[in-house]
Amino acid sequence: MTIDQFSTCDLQRTAHEAARRYAVLQPVIVDKGPLFAEVMRRVEAAGVGVPERVVELGVGSGGFLEAVAAGGWWPGAWLAGCDLSEGQTRVAAGRLAELGRSAHFWGGVNALDETSSFYHEVVPSGSVDVVVLSQFDHYAPDTDDSWLAAALRARGRVFTTKSGLRRLARSRLRPGGWLMVIDDFAADSLGLQAEWCRAWDAHVVRALAAPEVLARLAAVDPEWSVRVAHHYAPGRPVSERLALAARARSRRRRRDLEETQSLGAAMTDFAALFGDGAWGMVPHPDQASFPQFFLFWGRVPT
Repeated sequence: MTIDQFSTCDLQRTAHEAARRYAVLQPVIVDKGPLFAEVMRRVEAAGVGVPERVVELGVGSGGFLEAVAAGGWWPGAWLAGCDLSEGQTRVAAGRLAELGRSAHFWGGVNALDETSSFYHEVVPSGSVDVVVLSQFDHYAPDTDDSWLAAALRARGRVFTTKSGLRRLARSRLRPGGWLMVIDDFAADSLGLQAEWCRAWDAHVVRALAAPEVLARLAAVDPEWSVRVAHHYAPGRPVSERLALAARARSRRRRRDLEETQSLGAAMTDFAALFGDGAWGMVPHPDQASFPQFFLFWGRVPT
């Protein structure tokens, strides 16, 4: 498919389909609730108090905010989130409603357009205590010529690079406000990124060894569950699975992966935006085989 053929409907349909599958796959592969709870304990110890206004950019299906609500963190805080997928934001709203917490969600392919009403009326500049980027920063392209950025631009839609996303997050924060970046794909080199992928790959193989897991996937999408079972078959070498995944990407997408910003470069970028910050790796408290999360928290100077 060429960029000119890639329509807004194609993008939304792809995002909705991914949301539907991920909502089933993620909980059975790993329960991230304990991991997010450990993240919250760390940022609380770092001095992030109880905020009044919290916004998550790239909220997805609401896993992080759900963990915050379920764990009783930040009681009374006003919560909001945006995502490129309207379907995912509807899932997020439902998950929080089940826990008795309301939030303002906004979704669509212009969700990161700083000129939109969401940023002017709902979360204007300097109005937020905490901005969260949970497993979203690594999806933003490093450059303006990535395939997704080009596809959106060809349709008059707005996307942003990593630097643009971080500046957008920084601009929403009040003086003394905090940025939290939680990601599961950050490394200093392609070698370490490949090591993370292998750890994730091995973890998924172990999780899919339980027949009931594939049964749950089949209930959502039978054809997809067959492909997942074949791809993660225990007898298939990890290197072969990684090679298959690489071949499935376009040449430009592989180039984007090869140019993915290193952790060191990311920290330099964060340090330029925040005068006070720290980072660390967070292991899953209950599942040692699950790859560690990268966590950064930074504070806007007062």
